[in-house]
Amino acid sequence: MNIKLRKKGSAWVAEIPTGERLPSGKPKYTQVRGATKSEVHKKIAEKIVQVATAPQLPKHEDKNFGHAASEYIKHLNERVKVYDVSPKLGLAPQAAANYISEAENLCRFEIKGTLLKKVKIQDIKKRFCKDLQLALIGHTDDSITNINRWSGKLYQRFAAILEHYESDTDNYISPAKSIKGIVIEKSNQPAPTVQNVAPVLKDLSENYDERLCVLIRVISTTGARFGEAILLKPNKIINGEFKIFEAADRHFNIHKTKSANLRKDGNGIRYVPLSPRLLEALRHLQEKYNIGDDDWFFEGKFSKRQAHPLPNSKWLREELIYKICDSHNVEHIGFKGFRRFFATTLKNVVKADDKEIQQRLGHKSGDTTDGYITHQDPRGEEHAVAIESAVIN
Repeated sequence: MNIKLRKKGSAWVAEIPTGERLPSGKPKYTQVRGATKSEVHKKIAEKIVQVATAPQLPKHEDKNFGHAASEYIKHLNERVKVYDVSPKLGLAPQAAANYISEAENLCRFEIKGTLLKKVKIQDIKKRFCKDLQLALIGHTDDSITNINRWSGKLYQRFAAILEHYESDTDNYISPAKSIKGIVIEKSNQPAPTVQNVAPVLKDLSENYDERLCVLIRVISTTGARFGEAILLKPNKIINGEFKIFEAADRHFNIHKTKSANLRKDGNGIRYVPLSPRLLEALRHLQEKYNIGDDDWFFEGKFSKRQAHPLPNSKWLREELIYKICDSHNVEHIGFKGFRRFFATTLKNVVKADDKEIQQRLGHKSGDTTDGYITHQDPRGEEHAVAIESAVIN
């Protein structure tokens, strides 16, 4: 063992080879210091024993993605500790929690029959990265927007884990950062027709809970998002219009709706007209189920596994609506599909202009730079009647 010993100022310094090599190929050394030669010799002996008995980390070619993810999570936790002292250098606890959750989800993700955490780092090449992107995209049948968001976040975390591994490992270059993200285009999604929507509503009304039928009528004749529609209450109906300002996510956490967040002040509200027929159906529900002014219209026990008073979107879509679609031999319709039906009917049947449709759906208009504008449509009832008639008749 080639140990270098020299005097530096008033102290003695010894450089001991670790057995590893720097990126340049030169041996890597560790140092010990002492006030006297004998003290340094003693420390040299201790260091040699320490190096010899230290647990051997797996060689680069033996490490798997799970090892890289564990190191990345440790790094995130260290940054959280720094956050209170230096927010710029540290990482906020909530952000770290999100990143850790994504890293853990990746480790549990299965690709080609193998858990990602068990895949060897040396087997992660550019081709593997592309295959992973496609596997993430194909993992869920959610809306295209949500698929792009979910798969994009996880792939971004995958790349971050390998990038951190690269910064901490000699002679390794991550292949993930050179691969562009894959995004599914939305243009190939046709809107459902009246012939698709009408039998679903009829079947829901005649063979299932009538409240679910009215819920789908609200979505397909107003363009409200599912998370907005399930929060409909009598006190949100003002002069025949649905006042929309909040929505529930898939875990039933209630927050400002997307159209509210499009305004700089965060207070965007949109008013969506309800047809007389739909208002009559809602009044019927209110009387039959004794719904108070501040109660949800669509609260009820709709399935055995239902844990929340409001219907679960996945259950309603996959266990009910898709099965009804299959029984009528029509294409599956999700909640985005009912909104597309509304927009298409508004455009082709009612002849509404693009700005009216964007405002009714709560989408950000290209002409409205400040975000969403609260809008009450002077022809709202006329539009609502036309769409309701298209569905019911």
